[in-house]
Amino acid sequence: MKTRKRILGFVTALTLATATGALAQTPPPNDDFANRIVLTGSSITFTGTLAGATYEFAESSVPGGYMPADGGSVWWFWTAPTVSRVVIEIPPTPFTTNAELEVYAGSVLNALTLLDQNMFGFPSGRYVSFMAYPTNTYQFRVGGIGTQPFSLRLTVTNPPVFIFQPQDCVVSPFGSAFFSAMATGPRASNAFPNPPNPSPTAYQWFFNGVPIPDQNSPSLIVHSVTTNQAGTYSVTASNVGGVTDGGSAMLTVIDTNPIPQILALQPTNFGRAPLALAGEPGRWYKIESTPAFPFPSWQLGVHLQLTNTSEVISLFRLDPTQFLRVSLDAHTDGCIAHLREMMWGKKIHGIENRLPPTANFGFIQLKPYIHLTPQGDFIICPDGGTYAMSGTLTNPPTCTLSSVGHRPTNLP
Repeated sequence: MKTRKRILGFVTALTLATATGALAQTPPPNDDFANRIVLTGSSITFTGTLAGATYEFAESSVPGGYMPADGGSVWWFWTAPTVSRVVIEIPPTPFTTNAELEVYAGSVLNALTLLDQNMFGFPSGRYVSFMAYPTNTYQFRVGGIGTQPFSLRLTVTNPPVFIFQPQDCVVSPFGSAFFSAMATGPRASNAFPNPPNPSPTAYQWFFNGVPIPDQNSPSLIVHSVTTNQAGTYSVTASNVGGVTDGGSAMLTVIDTNPIPQILALQPTNFGRAPLALAGEPGRWYKIESTPAFPFPSWQLGVHLQLTNTSEVISLFRLDPTQFLRVSLDAHTDGCIAHLREMMWGKKIHGIENRLPPTANFGFIQLKPYIHLTPQGDFIICPDGGTYAMSGTLTNPPTCTLSSVGHRPTNLP
């Protein structure tokens, strides 16, 4: 019996050892600093993986090196062909969000100088940027945890590099169109905290090739759109290194503008008034009601963005007999455009200042990235609501009228 137990124990141990060996992954070829992959050129896309990667003991003394438990790191080596600013973009990578890209000057592991760093993950579009000189050597390190391959894109250029370009937009008449873009390079001079690069990146928006006055933010809102505003919208970004064309997008206006219609339905609850609203999908409508007598001012019933040509809704009954009216709701559409612009500003601020998603955010950080009034104030809600900017980078801005529809449904 003892012999049998001993044999079973040996078989169990052998099975566990075999399973452990099957789970172990071969480290990437550039797992160690000494085996870093050499990169050449001024426009490079290079790939890597953290699966099976490990840390070296000397990495604990590397400044800024991201080293979460159970993670690892991989390395690349690059020599600049000319004096220029360099941008390395971090495309979105599934399952590699607990990782960071770092750029170092120097050639000895325990004597590197950190030049820039940024993390993988939210918000997408992160990058690093640094000045490079042919006499120096540069080391790129990705440290953290990830299970899937990732790719990085290096570009040697002094003018800005566009990470996001404007996208086509389709709206109904009197709606609001929203365009957004983001370029790399030195950050706005009034950004907070103070940016490491001294010269700002300036934007300029164009309509059919003509500059739009005072539209110098990374986003553009066109309110109360008519067919006259349909056309091509484009953007450029410039800094001390030059000007970069950010591409163009088309604004298409669906010139249907159907008159909304409401139809009273048979009530099933004495306290509610059911009705069917017919209109244009995607458009915002406002339904108001008032008692039949003594006919006070109209009371707000509901703000609604149709997803179909007809939808059934229910309002509170004000009186056995009451009047209803429906109208286009351009104000809600405009407020949501403002909220989307503010969220875009939060996103760019987080990327440019290398902030984690958990970083707190306030209005003071937003000003360099959105369009302001001539007095330098924030645009207000068309219906008089108050905007709030609180919480972390992932929290969207809010309007006090969110209960009646003033909230973004598709954040950038």
